[in-house]
Amino acid sequence: MRRWSGWRIRWGIGGATFLAGLKATARGGRRETADKRAWRRRVGWAEIVRAVEAVRGEAWACCGTRRGDWARPLAMWAARRYGGLTLREMGAVLGGMDYAAVGMTLKRFASRVASEPALAQACQRLTDMLHVET
Repeated sequence: MRRWSGWRIRWGIGGATFLAGLKATARGGRRETADKRAWRRRVGWAEIVRAVEAVRGEAWACCGTRRGDWARPLAMWAARRYGGLTLREMGAVLGGMDYAAVGMTLKRFASRVASEPALAQACQRLTDMLHVET
């Protein structure tokens, strides 16, 4: 193995444009492309909150702060999926929630959606209201 440690051969198969993109990415040394998050950010937080209020049938001031209500995790799910918000950004929008707590809430919500058809329908209604493609 030691004999091969100095070798830095990498192969790229594709057209000239594709290979130029690979070279640019390799030179940058970054794990993610800079514009990826901006591209994903399609729906704003205010629009998500309005849609959650419509799906839930209550104002965000009531359902968004109530412990155990599914409105807040639904908004977090939509913000992550359709708004492109990171866990840290979402925590800041939600009043200083730690990003680990946001991640755990999303994980628990995903398991609830898998087991509760009503929540799956709420997710679908929210997706339809936001006019995003799945």
